[in-house]
Amino acid sequence: MYLRKRNGKWICEVSLRGQRYSKSFLLKSEGHAWGTKKEKEIYEGMNVETLSKYSLGDVLTKYKNNSLSGIKDNTRTAYIHQINKLERDYKWLLKIKLRDLTPEHFERFKAKRLKDVGSQHSKNNHRAVNNDLGLFGRVLNTALTIWHYPIQNHASKIKKLPEIKGKRIEETLTRNVYKKLLRHGTNKYFHLCLMILKHTGLRPIEVHNLKWKDFDDYRLKLYIRNPKNNRPREVDISRFLSNQISKVSKTNSEFIINFSQNAMKKRMQRLKAIYNLGDFELYDFRRYRTQRLINANKYNIGYVANQIGHSDWNMLGRYYGAQVR
Repeated sequence: MYLRKRNGKWICEVSLRGQRYSKSFLLKSEGHAWGTKKEKEIYEGMNVETLSKYSLGDVLTKYKNNSLSGIKDNTRTAYIHQINKLERDYKWLLKIKLRDLTPEHFERFKAKRLKDVGSQHSKNNHRAVNNDLGLFGRVLNTALTIWHYPIQNHASKIKKLPEIKGKRIEETLTRNVYKKLLRHGTNKYFHLCLMILKHTGLRPIEVHNLKWKDFDDYRLKLYIRNPKNNRPREVDISRFLSNQISKVSKTNSEFIINFSQNAMKKRMQRLKAIYNLGDFELYDFRRYRTQRLINANKYNIGYVANQIGHSDWNMLGRYYGAQVR
C-alpha cells in the first residue's frame, strides 16, 4: 500500500500479486482504511493451499537458497550456519505447517532455545536467542511481502530478551594482566596482534586480514579493505603502534600477522585459564577502544563509529563500558 498527496487529495495505491488498484480520498485516514481493506481482500483471494502445503522448514530452506544472494560472503556463511543449526536442533518447530503456526510455537521455541544455550539468568546468552527470533522474523516477513504467502509474522510479535548493553572488563583485564599477556611466550605475531587489537579496536578477523600494503607508516593509517559491513575505512594509529608493526620483519607472506586466527584463539584460551580471565574475549579490546575514544571528549560520535567500524551509531552502546586500567 502506498499513500501520496496530489492536488489536495490523497491517492492510495495497492499492488499485490499482479493486481493494482488506486483511489483518491479527501482524508489520509480514509485512504489508509481503504488500502488496508483492499489488501485483505487480495490476501484472502490467494491460494490458501500454500498454508497446508508448506511447513516453516520449507520456508526457511527457500530463504536460505534464494534470499541470501548479494550479501557479503562471510555474512552469508554465518546465516547458513545459523539456519543449518536450527534445521538440525529444532525439527519439531520446522515441521509445523504454516496454517498451524501460532505465536505460542515461537514462545515455546524461545524458552527451549534459552534452556539449550545456557542459564536463563545470564543476559550474555540472550543475544543468541534474540538472533534466532530475528531470523525467523525476517524469513516470515520475506514470505509475506516478497513471496506473498497469506501468513502472519508471528515471530515478530515475540518479546525479545534483555541484553547486556556493553560489558565491563576492568576487573579481569587490568594493565598488569595485559603486560603478562604481552610477555607470555616468544611469538612476535601473537604480541603484535594483541597490540593492534588494543590500540585500534579492529575486529580479530580484520587484524588477521591486514596486508603490508594496508599499512601506511607515513600517514599513520591502517586501511581496512574488506570489513564486515562492506564499508572500507581508514583507522588512525599511533606512532608507537606504527613502530611496533615496522619492527616485524616482512616474510614471504603478504599478511602482517603471519599467525592464523585459530591459533590466536587457542592460545588465548590457554592464557585465560592461566590468568583467570573469566569470560574475557578478544572482542573486549573493541569495547576498550570504544570507551577510550568516547571518554577522551575530543572526538565526535561519527569519528568514533568510523574508527570502530559501525555504520549504526547505536551499536556503539554495545561496546561502551570496558576499559583497561
